[in-house]
Amino acid sequence: MFRQTLAPLGLALILGGCAGGTPQGGVPESALSSPPVASLADLDGTQHAVLATDRPTVLVFWATWCAPCRRELPELALAHGRYGSRALFLGVLSGPDLSVDTAQARALVQNAKVTYPQLRDVDGALARHYDIEGTPTLLVVGPGGEIRYRGHRLPEEWETLIAP
Repeated sequence: MFRQTLAPLGLALILGGCAGGTPQGGVPESALSSPPVASLADLDGTQHAVLATDRPTVLVFWATWCAPCRRELPELALAHGRYGSRALFLGVLSGPDLSVDTAQARALVQNAKVTYPQLRDVDGALARHYDIEGTPTLLVVGPGGEIRYRGHRLPEEWETLIAP
C-alpha cells in the first residue's frame, strides 16, 4: 500500500518539475504595489532596476538545480532576442549565497546564450512580494505594476503580453 500511495506522488513531482502552487492563478494584492526593492545586484554585483517604467518587465524566477528551469533557458534566450527591445528581461535567483551556485548559474546562462541580467534576490524579498512558490515561475509585469502573466511555463502569447 505504501508503494501504491507514493507512485502518484512521484509522478506528480516529475510532471510538475520544480514548480509549486498553481501555474496561472490569482495575483496577490501585493503584486500590484511597488516591489520592496527598486534594484538588485546581478551575478557580478552590478545594480539593475527591478522593473521598467516605460515597458513591460519579464521576471524569470529560476534555480540552477531545477531541470525545467535549465531546459527553458535557450527558449528564453530566443524570446529575449526577439522581444528584448520591447520588454526588460531579468532572471532572478532567490535565496542566500550559500544556496545559489553563482558559478553554475553563469555557466548555464552562457551555454544557453542568455544575455539578460541574472539578479540575486538574496533575502527573497522580491520572491515573497510576488508570492513565488516554486521554479520556474515567469511573470510579465506591465509598466504600471500589473501582472499580465504568471506561469510555470513560457507564455505562447508574447506579442500580447509585451504590448505597451
